[in-house]
Amino acid sequence: MFCSFSVAVFSVLAIGSAWCEASPDEKRWNFMDGPWVENESRPPIPTWPDQFISDFHLYIKKYGEDFESKGAIIYDWTKRTFRGDFYDFCIPLIDTDQPTFNNFTCTFLASEGNMYYVEHTSTKWNENECCLFQGGLGAVSPDWMGVGQYNGTSIISGVDTDVWWFPGTNDAENDPCYGYWSATDDSKRPVQFFGLASSGRDGGAILDYYTFIPGEIPEDIPMTKPNNKCDEECVALFGSSLIVGWPEWPYCQ
Repeated sequence: MFCSFSVAVFSVLAIGSAWCEASPDEKRWNFMDGPWVENESRPPIPTWPDQFISDFHLYIKKYGEDFESKGAIIYDWTKRTFRGDFYDFCIPLIDTDQPTFNNFTCTFLASEGNMYYVEHTSTKWNENECCLFQGGLGAVSPDWMGVGQYNGTSIISGVDTDVWWFPGTNDAENDPCYGYWSATDDSKRPVQFFGLASSGRDGGAILDYYTFIPGEIPEDIPMTKPNNKCDEECVALFGSSLIVGWPEWPYCQ
């Protein structure tokens, strides 16, 4: 996002059978116990269109309430490809004690059944730095939330949403996992996603989606890996380390 990561990827809470507490700006961090909703009562799963673009705000708990960055999901199932772009601040999926390493634009690209990391070091896509982030971690299918556990409804920024937990989600306060919030209207669009950053070192990460444009992806948005360097496994720099044991989407640790 998902998923990301698939990235993506990156959410909120349910009213009534709540599993989080809401802060005034509707970002949800503190997990709390809440009863599961019986599967028989769940609505149809929120199936994505084959192609869409959705812009989001990125929030990371460790960086406080004043932190906010932006990005976009570009999804094209006709090419079995998904990319998560993070503008000016790359979501910290590499462990490091120096967050300034993340002050740049990056893309996590799920293509050809793998996940690639692209750092935007050039204005030309095919000249960007690129490496293999995780082999075998490809784009999710439009019906990927079929594995989700329905957990009621919520109103997020004025949007009615259905709330989903992934299999294996632990609702303990100190062990959050993944959550997804989809609009209840016919669009079934993504509204928010919650996941972990840097194996939990940086706490939760929220993707707050504020646009949704279904339809063919413009030709000027590349949906293929930039170059052959992408086939080389990523190597962490400056004493940082790549995440070990990052769960394969969409299952939890």
